[in-house]
Amino acid sequence: MPNFQLRRLLCIPVLMATVLSNTVDARDYNVLVMGDDQNKKALARNTRPFEQVMNAISRNLAEDDFRVIDEVMATGEKFVQGRTRRPKHELIDIAKLIVDPPIDFIVTFTVLAEFEASKTVKLMTLRSSSQIFAVGTNQVITNLQTTPLKNIPTENLCNLRKRCRMKYIGEHAEKLGNQLGAALVTHLRAYVGKTSQTALNERGELGSKQEVSAGIIKAHRFTFEGFSANDFFKFEKSLKNFPGYVNHRIIKLYRFTQQVYYETQALEHEVIRNLHQAVNKGKSTGSIDCSNLLCRIKKYPD
Repeated sequence: MPNFQLRRLLCIPVLMATVLSNTVDARDYNVLVMGDDQNKKALARNTRPFEQVMNAISRNLAEDDFRVIDEVMATGEKFVQGRTRRPKHELIDIAKLIVDPPIDFIVTFTVLAEFEASKTVKLMTLRSSSQIFAVGTNQVITNLQTTPLKNIPTENLCNLRKRCRMKYIGEHAEKLGNQLGAALVTHLRAYVGKTSQTALNERGELGSKQEVSAGIIKAHRFTFEGFSANDFFKFEKSLKNFPGYVNHRIIKLYRFTQQVYYETQALEHEVIRNLHQAVNKGKSTGSIDCSNLLCRIKKYPD
């Protein structure tokens, strides 16, 4: 009888190669939505229409079960908030530094409002573009440009008056965000499904070390409590034997508390099961608590 109590109910489905949908669960992926306003002509982050577009994109992703991470909530006091015109590399650096929870995909978007050259123009065109990055592989998954919203009636001299521009952009911001959000969901789903099928083909039939995973590299954080240095290092060596293992590193090392940053292609329930099996080999008592890619493995005193 296992000594460690698993405090999370595991549902391990029976998977078949012909049913790909069973291997893909959007809830396993954390998506950070960030505005890219580096272009001085782009809609700035500190405007209401920008927030409307971002909220619409986030809502579309959340409704499709992706975990949408709020940048401000995730970064807290670690970064200066409210900055505009940030370069692209800074957005990626910020996302990689967020470990609670770890980010799987970054979605960046840009909104441009264009007016004709005439100062008496009454028509406006809204354009939006977006990129999706896979954080674990530093890969640009796709570049998107949605169909522009053209011939939007405004007012004379509207292009010269910020309040007027924000008014008319705001009236169409939600529509633009929904359009972009739907396209992003389609591309993310296609990418996750493709890597799932690749992982399925490479791993073949199911077995003890041939678990079907989504194929996306995901970053977990393990916190060990109550483990002596000797016990911890013994356990740390076993991490490399977990199915789907990619890489790991020790980020904190104290006398009875240790933390590990762990990258894997395995699904979350597979990782939890592997942890449960590994700690029970030590014939000790304790508990495992996991949520949102963060696991706390506690060993009770002998």
